[in-house]
Amino acid sequence: EPVFVPRGDSRDDGWILTLVQSGDTGNGFLAVLDAANLAAGPLARVHLQHHTPISFHGCWQARA
Repeated sequence: EPVFVPRGDSRDDGWILTLVQSGDTGNGFLAVLDAANLAAGPLARVHLQHHTPISFHGCWQARA
């Protein structure tokens, strides 16, 4: 499931993080999308060199 990450202290502005899996290679990537403009596609992709199970659940945390 996608995760909303607020930009600063905003509740209305931020990013959506979601895992995407390629049907061709089986590999996946973490997609970073602008929450206000999902149609623009990913702003960034963090490519994974391994299969990520469909049932994978996680929590992403940034540390300052």
